[in-house]
Amino acid sequence: MKRFFYYMAALLTLLLLAPPAAQAAADTSSHLQMLINQQYRLSADYQPEELVSLSNYMPANSGVTLNRIAAEAWRELYTAMKAAGISDCRGVSGYRTYDTQVYLYNRKVNQYQAMGYDAVDAAAQAATVVAIPGASEHQSGMALDLSTSTAGLTEAFAYTAAGKWLKENSWRYGLILRYTSDKSAITGIISEPWHFRYVGKPHAEYMYKNGLCLEEYIQRLQQLGSISFIGEDGEPYCIYYSSYYNAAELPGQILGYSQAMATAGGFIISTLAPREPLFDMSGHWAESDVRAMYEAGLISGYPSGAFLPDRNISRAELLTLLARFYEQQQAPSAPTEAETEQAAPDGEPDEAADGSQSEASALPFADVDSGDYFYAALLTCQEAGLLGEHFYHRDETQPELILLRPQAAATRRDTALALAALLADLQPPDAPRQFADQPTMDAELLAAAQLLSEYAIMNGRPDGSFDGAANITRAEICACINRISKLFATATAAANGGA
Repeated sequence: MKRFFYYMAALLTLLLLAPPAAQAAADTSSHLQMLINQQYRLSADYQPEELVSLSNYMPANSGVTLNRIAAEAWRELYTAMKAAGISDCRGVSGYRTYDTQVYLYNRKVNQYQAMGYDAVDAAAQAATVVAIPGASEHQSGMALDLSTSTAGLTEAFAYTAAGKWLKENSWRYGLILRYTSDKSAITGIISEPWHFRYVGKPHAEYMYKNGLCLEEYIQRLQQLGSISFIGEDGEPYCIYYSSYYNAAELPGQILGYSQAMATAGGFIISTLAPREPLFDMSGHWAESDVRAMYEAGLISGYPSGAFLPDRNISRAELLTLLARFYEQQQAPSAPTEAETEQAAPDGEPDEAADGSQSEASALPFADVDSGDYFYAALLTCQEAGLLGEHFYHRDETQPELILLRPQAAATRRDTALALAALLADLQPPDAPRQFADQPTMDAELLAAAQLLSEYAIMNGRPDGSFDGAANITRAEICACINRISKLFATATAAANGGA
């Protein structure tokens, strides 16, 4: 009877999650990136398609099978590893049935009970070492355990030539080191340097370069809706998360799709994005702000067409953007005929009253050169009062030097103080906002944060803090500047009689 209700519940879940008839139905057997863990488990009767003998692709124990796509990736990887002079490596455990998982898990529970653990503690401890039945990636046919002649399924594998090479290079072939010690609190599994999972090249590359485990990767996709980046191969990738699969609604070339989580709705859709401006902004929370900035000529994106909205912005990039915006706001209207006649001939700069040509003050930064792309922007920011003292950094080892640190990530504090300088003519708030981290904020930052919050330019975090030490992204700064642009436009219209 319990089994009957289980199947009825599963059927009801499928019906509730099914996409509308007008939308393209997805093949939910696709599971290249599917998250499988204690929270999202495979059913007892789940079995992957296209299982092949791994020994036809690389050295492996008899009976080890994998999904064909994963096995092909391992063949490519093993060929590259041999070319690097490493051949001592073999697959020892691939696909496992649900019944095998039950046996392995119960055996581990019994071992802990024999050591004196009670039933509850033994089960909990066993789950950190052996996956609960249904929670094992091995059932998907995408996971492989490896060994060498000197190290098996122990921490020693990490120190073998194969283990070291795999940790640094497996992502190039679409494989990830699935369980690491620094992610144990998230995955629920101890460090397993011998366990690798196939997820596909663009996904593995993004996870590796951003230090994410699979749980974190899918969570980020859910939060952002899409992730875009330029791969090591130079191609623009855009990965989408969607509650249903409909390729017709997405731009670019569909590379594949996958059920996002076992026993849950949602799909991960991989695309090769079209090489057009801001292709990766589709569906992003700051899309309208970024596109407005693009149309205003303030940003251009990367040569590939990507904007990479969630990448941190450097201090040099921040100041360059602020300078462009300031110059645009200060640009005079078309000159009158009399003004044109008084202008210096041939575009030469006007002379100062004493007959010398006017020059901007020299910049004091030891790490800035007049040939830097952002040098003119710094001069503009200096003249406009946007280059505040917070951009002046004293080197601890050489205190006589003043550094800009142009390539360092701009913080929310850097941004807030610079933006507040743009709004210096606005009235401060009558009832200043109180931030949760206010006791740690200096007076200058607090005043700037309260001003920006009053005019809905730059708000605090969901927890009530301002978080001035955090970095700011390209999307966030575009949103802030576009809001200021709208504020200035409204003020100008009001000054002109509401036109």
